[in-house]
Amino acid sequence: MIAVGYLVGFRFRRVARRRARAASRSSPPSASPLSWIFAFVALTVRGAEAAQSAGFVVIFPLVFASSIFVPLDTLPSWLETISNT
Repeated sequence: MIAVGYLVGFRFRRVARRRARAASRSSPPSASPLSWIFAFVALTVRGAEAAQSAGFVVIFPLVFASSIFVPLDTLPSWLETISNT
């Protein structure tokens, strides 16, 4: 994803490079357990629609902890702390 970002013109600012390196190091260790959790959920439910719904229930709260709908500085302080990490 980072390579595609560079191809389309995205560049990290000097301050953000350190955070980008930290994020790229922490993503694989957290992605593997999360993918196994979703695989387990998919194997325990009856159909594809149920697996999709179960996955949505887990991921949906994370949307509100991001800055996709509102700027981070307008979030409550406790949610801003979570969103900045």
